Amino acid sequence: MEGRGAAQRGAFQFRLVGSFAVEVSGAPMRDRDVGSKKGRALLKLLLLHRGRTVSTDSIIEALWGERPPGKPEENVAALVSRLRAVVGHDAISGGRGGYRFVAGPGLAVDLDEAEQMVAEAERRNGAGQPALARVATERARELLGAGRLFQEEASAEWVEAGQRELDRLVRRARRADWLASMELSDHRRAIEAAEAAVASDPLDEEAYGVVMRAHHASGEPGRALAAYERLRTVLQEELGADPGPGTQALHLAILRGEPIVVETAPTAPTGAAPAVPDPGFVGRQQEIELLSKGWSAAAEGDPSLILIAGEAGIGKTRLADRVTKLARTTGGLVVQARCYEAERSLFLQPVVEAIRALVVGVSPDVLRQIAGE
Repeated sequence: MEGRGAAQRGAFQFRLVGSFAVEVSGAPMRDRDVGSKKGRALLKLLLLHRGRTVSTDSIIEALWGERPPGKPEENVAALVSRLRAVVGHDAISGGRGGYRFVAGPGLAVDLDEAEQMVAEAERRNGAGQPALARVATERARELLGAGRLFQEEASAEWVEAGQRELDRLVRRARRADWLASMELSDHRRAIEAAEAAVASDPLDEEAYGVVMRAHHASGEPGRALAAYERLRTVLQEELGADPGPGTQALHLAILRGEPIVVETAPTAPTGAAPAVPDPGFVGRQQEIELLSKGWSAAAEGDPSLILIAGEAGIGKTRLADRVTKLARTTGGLVVQARCYEAERSLFLQPVVEAIRALVVGVSPDVLRQIAGE
């Protein structure tokens, strides 16, 4: 019961990208409060395989290698017991045969949110909404950072499979970013995303193609041709092969100064599910479309103020919640405040509440940029 109470004291946020960190209600926990070094390593292992059972033998090998202690199963059980006291008993299921981390309300993992943002960006690209896709990719890339998993455990063999999965997610985020940026004619950002993909994988021919098209669209055909030469050289040196027919055709079109057919995002991107309408929310389609367009325009740099007004009980709050959900699921930052009839003398209180939520929800660097001098 003590563990369950611990979990109910606040919402846990587990950060696996970069240096491992645990936060409770936004406040970082000290390492020693999370657990011993072995205990933290076990928690990382379970989080990495969240939703799947990790056998006790695999845990013993990851924690102690070829020199396990006497009665290793009992040692693992003791570590699990201490972790349950911190994150809640229900967060870790299983017994002596193996253990599993069970994500749920109040137990958020940065990689899960990043995965959701990338899938949302892919879906928005496929729906022809590049501005919303780019907002989602901004949040995803913020979460993914430098793309390294458990920096303090970088040499551990059990991290390798997870790192490969993270690499694939980072590649998807960059691809969604450059697709959206090309649609928005933000060629510099498309080049930055594609060049980052090339730096990670020098054989990424699709990324080279984006660099070529973006430079050409920016009026820099020389740089586009130089990107092709980089690709051709690395393919020859590494594989003894030439660029694919599509890339060669692109190269020839740039040489001749011919129009280039811009590739569009696929209509059914991998991993992106179509939007499911809410059958219980009817009669407000026009208002929903207006609010959605307003958020899309804001994502493109054209903000506006929309006031929802009407008599009590007609669904204003529910309508506002709908656009709030849209903003959150596409990576937007939402701040909220409430006004009360009995507090007219505190007319600035809602503004203070909104600003407080904004200050808490952004990084110090972003806050300094917003606040200026």
